[in-house]
Amino acid sequence: MNRFLLASVLSGLFLITFNPSPMAKPIPSVEEVYAMILEQQELLDQQRKLIEKQSAELSEIKAQLSQRDTLHPSNKTPVRSVKSMPAQQGTFGASTGNGAADSTPTQASMEEADGGATNPENRIKPKWYAAAKFAYSMPDDVDGSFSKDGTKEDGFAKLSESAQINLALGRRLTQMLRAEVEFGRTQYDIDSVVDDVTRRSRRASGNVTLYSSLLNAYLDIQNRTRFTPYFGAGVGATFVKGNDISLEQSSTSMEEGDVSTTVANKSAWIPTGMLAAGSSYDISRNLELDLAYKAFFSGDLTGSRKGTSGESDVLISHNAMLGLRYNFDDLWW
Repeated sequence: MNRFLLASVLSGLFLITFNPSPMAKPIPSVEEVYAMILEQQELLDQQRKLIEKQSAELSEIKAQLSQRDTLHPSNKTPVRSVKSMPAQQGTFGASTGNGAADSTPTQASMEEADGGATNPENRIKPKWYAAAKFAYSMPDDVDGSFSKDGTKEDGFAKLSESAQINLALGRRLTQMLRAEVEFGRTQYDIDSVVDDVTRRSRRASGNVTLYSSLLNAYLDIQNRTRFTPYFGAGVGATFVKGNDISLEQSSTSMEEGDVSTTVANKSAWIPTGMLAAGSSYDISRNLELDLAYKAFFSGDLTGSRKGTSGESDVLISHNAMLGLRYNFDDLWW
C-alpha cells in the first residue's frame, strides 16, 4: 500500500514538471512592463493634443460669432454652450482634460444662449426714442349741470367708445427714468343725455374731438429679462372741440320730440392728466413692443357748449394701449 502511494506521488510530480498546464501564462519581464507603460503614455499624449486642437477651434468660432453680433446686434444667433470632453486620467492619476470645470455653464455661454439679455451692457439703450401708440378708449359717463336761456339742467351724457392714436418723442435721463412729450387725438360720439330729475333720456347727435398735449415721466423697473415693467404720470392740456352736437328739445321719451337744435359747435382748452402702468418687450436693442393701461382725466367740458354756462365732472377715459417704440442715438445737438 505504501509503495503504491509513493508511486502515485512521484508520477504526479513528473507530470507537473515536464507537462505544464496550457492555461498558465508566463510572467512578463521588467522590459516588457516598461514598454507597455511607454505605449500607454503615447496614447495619452495623442488624446491631449486632440483636446487642445478642439478647444482652439471652439475659441475661434466663439470669437467670430462675437464679432458678427457686434457688427449686427439685431441678428444674434443663440449659441448653446459646448461641454468639454471628460477628463482623462494619466499614468500617475493626473487629469489631462478640463474636467467638470468646463462642463459648467459660464457667464459668456449664458449670455449667448439668451441673445445677450443677461448682459447689462447689452441692455444700455440709446437715449432718444420715438413711439406710435394705438389705443381702444372707453370713456365714463360725464355728469354735469348747465344753464341755457335761464333754465338750469342737471344730467349726464353717454359717450361712445372710440379708437385713439398717440405719437411721442422721449429721452432717457437715466436707465430707470425717462421723459417724453406726447400728442394724441380721440373722438367720442354723443349717444344721449339723461336728466338727473326725471331719469328720462334724450337723443343726441354729433361728437366731441379731443387733441391732447402731455408731458409724461416714466419709471422703468430694470431686470435681467427682455420685459421692462414701468409706471408713469403726465400733465398737460387738451383742445376740445364740439362738432354739430344736437339735442332733443322734448324730454318725454326717446321716441318723441323730433325737434332738435344745435347747442354745441365751439372749442376750448381744458387741463388734462394721465396715469399709466405697463410693460415693454425688447424685440431688439432699437425696437420695443409696448403694452399698457392708461387713464386720462380731462377737465370741465361745458366750455365747448355754445350759449351755455355751468360745470361738469372730469371726463375719465380708460385706454388699452399697444405701441411700438424705436430707440435711436443722439439728435443733432
